[in-house]
Amino acid sequence: MAISPEAERNIDKEYTDFLIGDKMILCSKCKHYLGLRKCKAFPKLIPRAIITGKHDHRKPYPEDNGILFKPKS
Repeated sequence: MAISPEAERNIDKEYTDFLIGDKMILCSKCKHYLGLRKCKAFPKLIPRAIITGKHDHRKPYPEDNGILFKPKS
């Protein structure tokens, strides 16, 4: 499912409050997040590239089982 540019901007604005260093991450605001750096996409450990914001997990990442970021409702 594609996300519109407007929706993407709204997500970016909504989650700028959750930072590690100077990198924005979305994990804690995702419906798939399980806590302790684990989620349904990565039940053992969320990769550093996603946790640090180097990879935007609204886009596919190797071994994410097709599960992408989805905002909590």
